[in-house]
Amino acid sequence: MPLLTQVRLKHTEPCWMAILERQGSSRYLAQAFETLFTWLALQQLEAVGPPIAVFAHNPGAPDDSGPLPSWGVQVQVPAPDQLRETPWSKVRVQPVAGAAMAAVLYRGDGAAITEAYQALDTWIQDHGYRRTGPVQEVYLSATGTLITESVTEVRVPVAPTAEGVE
Repeated sequence: MPLLTQVRLKHTEPCWMAILERQGSSRYLAQAFETLFTWLALQQLEAVGPPIAVFAHNPGAPDDSGPLPSWGVQVQVPAPDQLRETPWSKVRVQPVAGAAMAAVLYRGDGAAITEAYQALDTWIQDHGYRRTGPVQEVYLSATGTLITESVTEVRVPVAPTAEGVE
């Protein structure tokens, strides 16, 4: 089973993020992260947390058409507080507020990641929450980890519904 944990509610801390926006298919996600990490290296800095993809839509949703749908995505890395954007860069640096998140850990190559998205949707509905932002994938495995062993936290910002939380 690719899910490593049950869905849980967690709170993220506010932090600075280096952000690069891209359009295209999932095959370009690694290239976007490479661009972002190269930019950080040129600033003589390193990320202070794992890389994150923030999707404009739910990549686990059944409405994806074909094996490589076109996505709007932000690739993000938590950045040192002293980082500021340069005027010639496509990388945006900004503070990101902390948030309540419904989150689940997933292991695998993404072929069955739909299970993680479905678990999140079920938990949100069953526990009296609603989505307040786009879905995020936090890539927790080190570079070079076998794709079948890679661990991803799939999460989405949430808030209680008007009916309240169970």
